[in-house]
Amino acid sequence: MLKDIRKILLTGVFGLIFIFLLLPTSVHADGISDEFKKILNEDDKLVMNSIKPESKEEFGAFFEMLYWDFINNRFSSKIVNDDMTLCEITLYDEDYEVQETHTIEVIYNYDEKISKKLNGFVNSFPKNIEYFRVTDLELINFWLNTKDYDNLDSYSSELKKHLNYNNIEFAVDNRAGTDNDFYLYRLGIGTFKYDGILYNTADIGTKTENIIYVPSNTKNTDEELMKAAQKRIDDYLGKKDQAVVKKGSSITEWIEKFLKNEYETEKEWNSELQNVTFEEWKNSSHNYYSKDLEFLNQSSSDNYFIVQIYDQQYKIAIVRDSSKMLKLDHKTTDTKTNIEISSDVSIPYDTSVEVSKLTDGVEYEKIIKILEVENHETFDLKLYSKTSKEYITSLENGKFEVKIPIPENLKDKTLVVYYISEDENIEEYEVIIDNNYAIFQTDHFSIYTLAEKNITDSEQDTTLDNNQDTTVDNQEEQEKIPETFDKLENYIIIMFISLLGLSITLFLKKQINI
Repeated sequence: MLKDIRKILLTGVFGLIFIFLLLPTSVHADGISDEFKKILNEDDKLVMNSIKPESKEEFGAFFEMLYWDFINNRFSSKIVNDDMTLCEITLYDEDYEVQETHTIEVIYNYDEKISKKLNGFVNSFPKNIEYFRVTDLELINFWLNTKDYDNLDSYSSELKKHLNYNNIEFAVDNRAGTDNDFYLYRLGIGTFKYDGILYNTADIGTKTENIIYVPSNTKNTDEELMKAAQKRIDDYLGKKDQAVVKKGSSITEWIEKFLKNEYETEKEWNSELQNVTFEEWKNSSHNYYSKDLEFLNQSSSDNYFIVQIYDQQYKIAIVRDSSKMLKLDHKTTDTKTNIEISSDVSIPYDTSVEVSKLTDGVEYEKIIKILEVENHETFDLKLYSKTSKEYITSLENGKFEVKIPIPENLKDKTLVVYYISEDENIEEYEVIIDNNYAIFQTDHFSIYTLAEKNITDSEQDTTLDNNQDTTVDNQEEQEKIPETFDKLENYIIIMFISLLGLSITLFLKKQINI
């Protein structure tokens, strides 16, 4: 009996020891579980890759945006002090019951210079604008490169201009929107990131207006309008038949049918609102959507037209108005280095530059050894399109213009850009200096080195020849000078002798007369 009791006690002790040994794998000595620690760093602090928020509500929004993949509706956060450095985080179980709560120190990771720059852009947004437009040639670019309407904001030149074409990472959680044949509308909270750091948020609305503008002097017939629109599209794309303009049908009939089919049925009304009459709801819907379609009143024809791209067809209106014809600036600027790349060739309009400044590494050392330069700046330049998920490495037709701010160590120097090919040949690119930028053109992207121009052997020979010629000329001049002095000296002696002889003669004559 006693032995049985001992066995039971020993079994219990070993069981407790086993449980104790397993406990640290799920709950640590500080009471924080492994699952909770997934959102903390090695020091059990919460790292926010963002600027410091201005309010507790904004902190909650930032936390959700940055940790959405981990949160999965299981975490909540609440700031508990005024300087936003202490946060109470709660982890819930699958039944949304509180599992554990801890007060955690918060660390903010961001670049103050980038923050000021981006805040300047966001704060300068027009406050009275309801949405940024995507229209004219922007539509063609958008339709050619993506069907993802959630990336619509990246194709608006209005929005890009307000950000000075900086390579800011856009991410809009489109919470609302409307789709129809003549416009798309997306609205949500936009996050502005650089190098993975969240610097600001703003409400962003983006709307397409399916219009192609043509010169004001275009004849107002459907055939001439189509021809002018086709020419603008072909000139922009640099090729024919990629986007083909065709004739459609009546705009007025389309609008009437659209409003009737979508917004005049009692079934639609019953599923939407119950606190207004059907007539009130119908009139309100008509007014709302008619206002959104007002831009179609600009149409120079009673008919709409169709743009065929690949296997898709898009309805457009054609409007005679030269002042609204867009000349798309395919421009992108790196926020940190201010290196700018632009092109007049059609590339995805959401394309952004990626810049890495090289100061060490195998590739860097190889390049500098081949070039044998000391005064230089080396950059790896890339262009990336988020919607196509591809790097644009080269152009078949056309050039990229690259503008690099000139650093202090290269100012007032004769500059050149070098590229080392795969077979280690040195290629030189002519540099133009303008407004403290070194500007060159290329048709592909890789690693480029801005440097003080090396003098080649032929240039050195030319310089030596010029110096030798100058030396010979100087020697001849120097030889001429003594010769001239020798002649002058002879003249002086002859004159002196002549004067002396004349004086003696006069003296003797005077003596004879006496």
